[in-house]
Amino acid sequence: VVLRPIFPQKDFNRVKNEQLLEIKQEEVQPIAIGLRVLPRLLYGEGHAYSTPFTGSGYTGTVNAINRDDLVKYHSAWFAPNAAQLLVVGDITVAELKAKLESRLGTWKQKSVPVKNIATVPAPARPTVYVIDKPDAQQSIILAGSLAPTMASTDWLNMEMMNRIIGGEFTSRLNMNLREDKHWAYGAGTFLLGAKGQSLYLGYAPVQTDKTKESAAEMKKELEQFIGDKPATAEEFAKVQRNAVLQLPGTWETSDAVLGALEEMVVYNRGNDYWPQYANKVRTLTLDHINTAARNIVRPGQLTWVIVGDRKKIEAGIRELKLADVRFLDAEGKEQKAL
Repeated sequence: VVLRPIFPQKDFNRVKNEQLLEIKQEEVQPIAIGLRVLPRLLYGEGHAYSTPFTGSGYTGTVNAINRDDLVKYHSAWFAPNAAQLLVVGDITVAELKAKLESRLGTWKQKSVPVKNIATVPAPARPTVYVIDKPDAQQSIILAGSLAPTMASTDWLNMEMMNRIIGGEFTSRLNMNLREDKHWAYGAGTFLLGAKGQSLYLGYAPVQTDKTKESAAEMKKELEQFIGDKPATAEEFAKVQRNAVLQLPGTWETSDAVLGALEEMVVYNRGNDYWPQYANKVRTLTLDHINTAARNIVRPGQLTWVIVGDRKKIEAGIRELKLADVRFLDAEGKEQKAL
């Protein structure tokens, strides 16, 4: 399969049709609509990360692909010098090497293309994009910005910081919008790692009639976190303890172990990363957390994507004065104001 794939036309047609159907499904699901549009707004055209976060692509580009494109892609990108092999199982290095030499020993090295993962500057000001979903019972609020690569030596600090503001059930954002206000079934923030710039994302599906108020609360929580209400010693101690106590359950399956190894390899973490992880967590300080927050959380440079019933939410969003308000369709194409 690696050396001599044949890409049967019948299978290609089937998979292509399935992908086109998947895109159609995504374009009617509010959360999927937001995740399709946001990467291009953040990374810009031509960047390797600007395609829909769902991974399905666009109707036009998928329609344009033919079997020959797959052959060309395989020829250009598949090479042993551009690959890493990770194996978890009841096998020794010697056994594995013998099998690899017999099967892949003729695989030749070659130069491969370079992906565009250039650093993207932060926007000078925030922007709000509204996508109309008539009669939607909820609004989906996404607020994104770019963060350092997952290979950063500060990634652990960033992860721990994120747990406090929105990365756990008891995080500030979830406790506010779900447990206190009851406007959302769940809300949070996510650090979505990458070899290039990562994506830092605030997320909240909320009642339509509380769209304005929920966006205001999300902005307030982020501003306070880097302002007059930074992470506290109590919050830090809780997430620090949780991070260590959760470790034993992290590697219960072969897939989980493989995922941990993959993270070490892809992000050049070194072989001692996981063996030393608990110690690294224990030696973090509250100052590490608050420094990470100031470096990552940027309320004044957010790109907001709000998917909901425009006729019910537009006036409230404008009243917030978060930023200039623009309108997109489900494919991210700009629409005129009403």
